[in-house]
Amino acid sequence: MKKFLCLVVLLLVACDAVANYSKYRIDVTKNSDSPSPWCIQELKFYGENANRIATPESGASAETIYNGDYAAKKAFNEVSNYDESYYCSKNGVKTGWLQFDFGIKTKISSYEIESAGGYPAPVDWKFEGSNDGSTWVTLDEQSGHTWNRDETKSFKLIENCFTISHNSGSWDSEVRWYVEENKSCAKSGSGNSYSSKCCISGNRPTVKCSDTYGDGWNGYKLKFNGHQVCSSVSGKNSWNTDRFYIPDTVQLSLETAAAEEAEVGTGNEILVFEDLTIGPKVLLLVGAFAGVGSLLVLCKRKKAPESYSLLETDMSEL
Repeated sequence: MKKFLCLVVLLLVACDAVANYSKYRIDVTKNSDSPSPWCIQELKFYGENANRIATPESGASAETIYNGDYAAKKAFNEVSNYDESYYCSKNGVKTGWLQFDFGIKTKISSYEIESAGGYPAPVDWKFEGSNDGSTWVTLDEQSGHTWNRDETKSFKLIENCFTISHNSGSWDSEVRWYVEENKSCAKSGSGNSYSSKCCISGNRPTVKCSDTYGDGWNGYKLKFNGHQVCSSVSGKNSWNTDRFYIPDTVQLSLETAAAEEAEVGTGNEILVFEDLTIGPKVLLLVGAFAGVGSLLVLCKRKKAPESYSLLETDMSEL
């Protein structure tokens, strides 16, 4: 047995995204004081050039309001920070949406939320976009937030890509599915109207799956990044729902941050620790090998973040 020190750090990469919808909203599912209404001082939008986009009060609406003094427009009228103009939901209503309608498609790359003094603030929410006010696309999803008084938090829209693959079954013409966040990623009938890569804003794609005959997919298997989704489809022309998680990532330079000591044999052995998260949006794949042979590490290339590849590295010189 040999003792050695070796670390391989590989980072997956996500790209900044730009949404292009006419309507945007936050849909709050939990606030910091659940029995109470929730409030925010300002909801701000930023374009591709990182400049703040003007929000005339006439474009504002909300599912509920506390009263006229805390109407939806109060969240879009700020001239300076820390003003006394807030939006609040109806008394006793602890969830709900706050929306802004630009009237035309408007590109958004990030948004900010400013808490309203000491009032209850959003803890969990979705940031969504729509062009018709009926079909909403999840662009960002946040949970577990705590707030200081009059604190502002910024959120970039991140585009994540994943690979789609499938194994044919006996009756593929009966198989139907689509990705809710990007409906161009879909299968209808015997043909495939999707490419091998699908990109969405956010990291939790929802896939809707159906069978036109009602007897399941008869051997057809759908995989996102190699993981099977919609493994059980029931009902005739009924849409079954499944979700897939894409690990949050960020682009950083390759560097040795620590060293992992291990004892391994002299054969072609491999020791890999996957999904070690250090801070938000970082995924590390840590591998260690000593002696004779090679090291195999599953890697996602920077230039092709949608595809995984297997790297083989000769470690016999260590």
